[in-house]
Amino acid sequence: MQHVLALDIGTRRTGAAFADVATGIPLPLETIAHTSLKQLCDRVLVLCQERSIDTILLGWPLLPSGKEGAQVKIVRKVQEALTQAGLHIEVLDERYTTPRSGKIASDPDSAAACALLGVFLQRKGIGK
Repeated sequence: MQHVLALDIGTRRTGAAFADVATGIPLPLETIAHTSLKQLCDRVLVLCQERSIDTILLGWPLLPSGKEGAQVKIVRKVQEALTQAGLHIEVLDERYTTPRSGKIASDPDSAAACALLGVFLQRKGIGK
């Protein structure tokens, strides 16, 4: 694992963040606007080529109870499509990963992906 792309998948907007494990610093990327899951996956494949991504981290949107809701079905479809494209996928329960600092991010979708990636790196012992 050298380059990680984190995605906070939505129905029309997907937050994205990138990290090189050498630095361990998650960087927000431009939010991906999409009208279909195919369009999202196509854009993700381009990002993977542009940034030499070898691991994709998907936020796993469980309900507060821990059960799977409707959004998990969407993320699972993206996971299947990206896996079929030959990409290594990891998932992380995204509940409670977004910091509650009270600050309003200019791009909350990418900020959520960045927070998710920060938790992932921390759990892997990478970065600060």
